[in-house]
Amino acid sequence: MLAEYAGVLLTLAVGVVLAGALLGIHLVLGPSRRFPAKQEPFECGEQQIVSPRRRYAVKFYLVPILFVVFD
Repeated sequence: MLAEYAGVLLTLAVGVVLAGALLGIHLVLGPSRRFPAKQEPFECGEQQIVSPRRRYAVKFYLVPILFVVFD
């Protein structure tokens, strides 16, 4: 009975080995230079003016909720 699934298991094993090999090759041969400018969030080339974690006014939530209710 296990012989019936040998092809599936072999294909799965080859896929896992290939994915692991490609990830390993990327980690070994890929660029790994890190510098502060590269680690900053990029938003259309603009610097952040305010924190993205600030609180929003209720009206920004109320408008879409009302739209969904009355649509």
